[in-house]
Amino acid sequence: MLKKLKKLPFWNFILNIYEHIQAFQLNKTASSLAYTTILSVIPLLAISLVTFRAMGGMEQIYKKVTPFLIENLSEPAGIKAQKTIEHFIDNIHSKEIGIIGFIMLIITSMTLLSTIETVMNQIWKSKSKRTLFFRVSSYWFFISLGPLALSVVIGMPGYHAKIGTAFFLYFFFFFFYKFVPNEKVYWRPAAIAALFTFVFITASRIGIVFYAKQAISYHTIYGGLAAIPIFLIWIHAAWLIVLLGGILSFELQKSLRG
Repeated sequence: MLKKLKKLPFWNFILNIYEHIQAFQLNKTASSLAYTTILSVIPLLAISLVTFRAMGGMEQIYKKVTPFLIENLSEPAGIKAQKTIEHFIDNIHSKEIGIIGFIMLIITSMTLLSTIETVMNQIWKSKSKRTLFFRVSSYWFFISLGPLALSVVIGMPGYHAKIGTAFFLYFFFFFFYKFVPNEKVYWRPAAIAALFTFVFITASRIGIVFYAKQAISYHTIYGGLAAIPIFLIWIHAAWLIVLLGGILSFELQKSLRG
């Protein structure tokens, strides 16, 4: 049966994706990344926003970017998760953590980015590695200038801001799939994978928000801590979709190469 299906181009493509998912251990990898994200997301947001804030004359923009990032990261888990993340970041801002503490936050943040790059190279079966200087400088570029690019979108008036945010998210995924793997990725597979990820991330976010509002089991069992399992589910689901998009881009490019 499988041999017959493999003779059909579309089904051959689907079977290749399925085999890649199995070999890559998609669910296990997504779980690992979700755990790393939980540990690293606060330092990453804090370092990024502190660096952005340090740029002179950007206090008002900073006040818009910070709530936007926190809300979009934790909205599926509810208000309590947003308040908790805000509290942690405010603690980092308000206290003198010292040079050693600041360096440790940077290392923790870059560990997440390094792990993501490694996973994407595993998807693309890339054997070559970038130099340490190139990797560190790229991570710092993302940490320091990411909020600045987002601020341009948020600064748009009214309805244009929503459209701008959607375009920002799509092109974020496009550049992610195009440039994170240490391989030459064609623009078409990256664009299709970015569209796939954008659509399903948006749909899953809406779905989890709806579930969180309707479900009472987590609130009954965990009470005030109910935001934690919902937040974990959201992060895990997001990584499943992002990694599946990476596999999709790889298989699309392999099909284009013939």
